Amino acid sequence: MDWIGSGDNGFESPSGRLLRDAIMASLGIMAAIVVFLLPHINEPKENEAEARSRGNIRVEIYWPNEINADIDLWSKAPNDNPVGYSNKNGRIFNLVRDDLGTYNDISGQNYEVSFSRGIPDGEWTINIHLYRNESGNPPVPVTIILTLNSDDTINSKTSPAEILHKTEQLVRVGQELTLVRFTTHNKKIVDDSINFIPNYLRASGR
Repeated sequence: MDWIGSGDNGFESPSGRLLRDAIMASLGIMAAIVVFLLPHINEPKENEAEARSRGNIRVEIYWPNEINADIDLWSKAPNDNPVGYSNKNGRIFNLVRDDLGTYNDISGQNYEVSFSRGIPDGEWTINIHLYRNESGNPPVPVTIILTLNSDDTINSKTSPAEILHKTEQLVRVGQELTLVRFTTHNKKIVDDSINFIPNYLRASGR
């Protein structure tokens, strides 16, 4: 079989040689561009993304993955309405993840989280509420991790400070439990303001 562009004698014609050289030159240029760009292609920086989305006050709750229970996180910032599953966005807090237990959940993890935007002066309240429990094995242990970061900008080198890390038990459906209350001033927690006095954010939790 003759090569494309070859003459009758089987040798490559000048036009075929020109076409081949043009193709090879184009491929060489493309390869050089790829080699040049490779050092500039970075994987997403998870730490920076996390810094942008962390919020100033971060509230996380976990409960055992094998327990099919719907536990709701309720967070109240100063001079704002309580934020939970029925009111996911306030002026300060946002409920980022509303976990229904194993229902419609492909993650396999029982986890809810709220972020605040800013740290206004005043009192904060963090509650949990046992909305539903189909596991048949109460009580349900719930772990809370509360962190504070006064500067969550992308260029911040400040790490969030862990304020609270503890586990409490919810023993009946409908129970609401205050995990923590505290007061902030000038973006800091006021000394000796942390307490656990009940402050119900959901009326049926009384």
